[in-house]
Amino acid sequence: MKEGFAYTGVGILTTLVNALVFWVALKIADPLIANLLAWIVAVVFAYGVNAKLVFGRKVTRSGFRSFCLLRLASLGLENVLFALGLWLNGKPLPLKAAIAVVTVVANYVGCRKTVFRKEDSHAISHDHRPLPQ
Repeated sequence: MKEGFAYTGVGILTTLVNALVFWVALKIADPLIANLLAWIVAVVFAYGVNAKLVFGRKVTRSGFRSFCLLRLASLGLENVLFALGLWLNGKPLPLKAAIAVVTVVANYVGCRKTVFRKEDSHAISHDHRPLPQ
Protein backbone atom coordinates (compact mmCIF):
# COMPACT_ATOMS: atom_id res chain seq x y z
CA MET A 1 0.00 0.00 0.00
CA LYS A 2 2.81 2.39 0.98
CA GLU A 3 4.61 1.53 -2.26
CA GLY A 4 1.47 2.36 -4.26
CA PHE A 5 1.23 5.79 -2.64
CA ALA A 6 4.91 6.44 -3.32
CA TYR A 7 4.44 5.36 -6.94
CA THR A 8 1.49 7.74 -7.27
CA GLY A 9 3.52 10.61 -5.80
CA VAL A 10 6.38 9.93 -8.19
CA GLY A 11 3.83 9.78 -11.01
CA ILE A 12 2.57 13.24 -10.10
CA LEU A 13 6.15 14.58 -10.03
CA THR A 14 6.86 12.88 -13.35
CA THR A 15 3.79 14.52 -14.86
CA LEU A 16 5.01 17.91 -13.62
CA VAL A 17 8.48 17.28 -15.09
CA ASN A 18 6.85 16.28 -18.39
CA ALA A 19 4.69 19.43 -18.45
CA LEU A 20 7.57 21.74 -17.54
CA VAL A 21 9.91 20.30 -20.18
CA PHE A 22 7.10 20.44 -22.75
CA TRP A 23 6.38 24.08 -21.90
CA VAL A 24 10.06 25.08 -22.16
CA ALA A 25 10.68 23.04 -25.32
CA LEU A 26 7.65 24.60 -27.02
CA LYS A 27 9.55 27.88 -27.02
CA ILE A 28 12.24 26.44 -29.29
CA ALA A 29 10.74 23.39 -31.01
CA ASP A 30 7.75 22.04 -32.89
CA PRO A 31 5.01 20.68 -30.57
CA LEU A 32 5.65 17.05 -31.57
CA ILE A 33 9.38 17.43 -30.92
CA ALA A 34 8.62 19.20 -27.63
CA ASN A 35 6.32 16.33 -26.63
CA LEU A 36 8.97 13.74 -27.50
CA LEU A 37 11.63 15.60 -25.50
CA ALA A 38 9.25 15.92 -22.55
CA TRP A 39 8.44 12.19 -22.70
CA ILE A 40 12.15 11.24 -22.79
CA VAL A 41 13.07 13.47 -19.85
CA ALA A 42 10.03 12.25 -17.88
CA VAL A 43 10.93 8.58 -18.49
CA VAL A 44 14.54 9.11 -17.38
CA PHE A 45 13.34 10.98 -14.28
CA ALA A 46 10.67 8.36 -13.50
CA TYR A 47 13.11 5.46 -13.78
CA GLY A 48 15.68 6.98 -11.43
CA VAL A 49 13.18 8.08 -8.81
CA ASN A 50 11.10 4.89 -8.98
CA ALA A 51 14.18 2.69 -8.76
CA LYS A 52 15.59 4.45 -5.71
CA LEU A 53 12.63 5.81 -3.77
CA VAL A 54 9.68 3.57 -4.63
CA PHE A 55 11.17 0.12 -5.22
CA GLY A 56 14.53 0.48 -3.40
CA ARG A 57 16.58 -0.84 -6.32
CA LYS A 58 19.86 0.11 -7.95
CA VAL A 59 19.80 2.09 -11.17
CA THR A 60 21.13 -0.20 -13.91
CA ARG A 61 21.34 -0.16 -17.70
CA SER A 62 19.30 -3.33 -18.03
CA GLY A 63 16.68 -2.00 -15.63
CA PHE A 64 16.52 1.28 -17.54
CA ARG A 65 16.19 -0.59 -20.84
CA SER A 66 13.34 -2.71 -19.43
CA PHE A 67 11.69 0.40 -17.98
CA CYS A 68 11.88 2.20 -21.34
CA LEU A 69 10.40 -0.80 -23.16
CA LEU A 70 7.58 -0.96 -20.61
CA ARG A 71 6.92 2.76 -21.00
CA LEU A 72 6.95 2.47 -24.80
CA ALA A 73 4.41 -0.35 -24.53
CA SER A 74 2.20 1.72 -22.23
CA LEU A 75 2.54 4.70 -24.59
CA GLY A 76 1.32 2.42 -27.38
CA LEU A 77 -1.58 1.25 -25.20
CA GLU A 78 -2.41 4.85 -24.36
CA ASN A 79 -2.40 5.87 -28.02
CA VAL A 80 -4.58 2.92 -29.06
CA LEU A 81 -7.11 3.61 -26.30
CA PHE A 82 -7.07 7.33 -27.11
CA ALA A 83 -7.64 6.70 -30.82
CA LEU A 84 -10.45 4.25 -30.01
CA GLY A 85 -12.05 6.74 -27.61
CA LEU A 86 -11.89 9.52 -30.20
CA TRP A 87 -13.35 7.17 -32.84
CA LEU A 88 -16.24 6.55 -30.42
CA ASN A 89 -16.72 10.36 -30.23
CA GLY A 90 -15.19 10.76 -26.78
CA LYS A 91 -14.01 14.17 -25.61
CA PRO A 92 -10.20 14.49 -25.54
CA LEU A 93 -9.67 15.71 -21.95
CA PRO A 94 -11.97 13.21 -20.19
CA LEU A 95 -10.48 10.45 -22.37
CA LYS A 96 -6.95 11.50 -21.47
CA ALA A 97 -7.84 11.46 -17.75
CA ALA A 98 -9.54 8.05 -17.90
CA ILE A 99 -6.74 6.53 -19.95
CA ALA A 100 -4.15 7.98 -17.55
CA VAL A 101 -5.68 5.88 -14.78
CA VAL A 102 -5.38 2.76 -16.94
CA THR A 103 -1.78 3.48 -17.92
CA VAL A 104 -0.70 4.34 -14.36
CA VAL A 105 -2.07 1.02 -13.12
CA ALA A 106 -0.55 -0.84 -16.08
CA ASN A 107 2.84 0.85 -15.51
CA TYR A 108 2.79 0.05 -11.79
CA VAL A 109 1.92 -3.61 -12.36
CA GLY A 110 4.47 -3.83 -15.18
CA CYS A 111 7.19 -2.25 -13.02
CA ARG A 112 6.40 -4.50 -10.08
CA LYS A 113 6.28 -7.68 -12.19
CA THR A 114 9.22 -7.03 -14.53
CA VAL A 115 11.56 -4.08 -13.99
CA PHE A 116 11.52 -3.94 -10.18
CA ARG A 117 10.31 -7.42 -9.28
CA LYS A 118 11.08 -8.62 -5.80
CA GLU A 119 13.74 -11.26 -5.43
CA ASP A 120 12.26 -14.70 -4.94
CA SER A 121 13.31 -15.97 -1.54
CA HIS A 122 13.00 -19.51 -2.92
CA ALA A 123 15.25 -18.85 -5.91
CA ILE A 124 17.82 -21.47 -6.74
CA SER A 125 21.11 -20.67 -5.07
CA HIS A 126 24.42 -20.75 -6.91
CA ASP A 127 25.92 -22.36 -3.83
CA HIS A 128 25.67 -26.11 -4.49
CA ARG A 129 27.00 -27.27 -1.12
CA PRO A 130 24.60 -29.48 0.80
CA LEU A 131 22.66 -27.89 3.63
CA PRO A 132 23.80 -28.87 7.15
CA GLN A 133 21.63 -31.52 8.78
